[in-house]
Amino acid sequence: MEIRIIGVVGAGQMGNGIAHVSAQAGFSVVMCDIDEKFVQKGLATIDKNRVRAIALSLRTDYPQLQIFARTETLREGAYLREHGIHNAGTMYIESTLFRGGQLLKVLGVPEEQAGELIEDMRRDDFRLLKKAFSVAD
Repeated sequence: MEIRIIGVVGAGQMGNGIAHVSAQAGFSVVMCDIDEKFVQKGLATIDKNRVRAIALSLRTDYPQLQIFARTETLREGAYLREHGIHNAGTMYIESTLFRGGQLLKVLGVPEEQAGELIEDMRRDDFRLLKKAFSVAD
């Protein structure tokens, strides 16, 4: 008898970990809990762990890349920085704007122009961005 589907009861730390590892191994996984909100939280944890693993794999496989990562907490950002991903910031808007400015510089956008774009974002005015990158409404 071949195992093709794994059922995990409980989406907490252990349950979502088992579901994650099982899915990585190629199994179809069904994860359940007493309330849908627990399943959603478990899935969010799996997503966060997957993103972190991808970022760390990129750092290992392509050390020359500048990797930009957005994290939910300062602790997650610190973890990634400890592992060589120095452009990791939290989801807070100022951090995001700062990292966006860094990315624009890496992409060759002049510092003054990048600063103007960031200020426009801060004012919640996307007209300049749409115009700068020819984005249609």
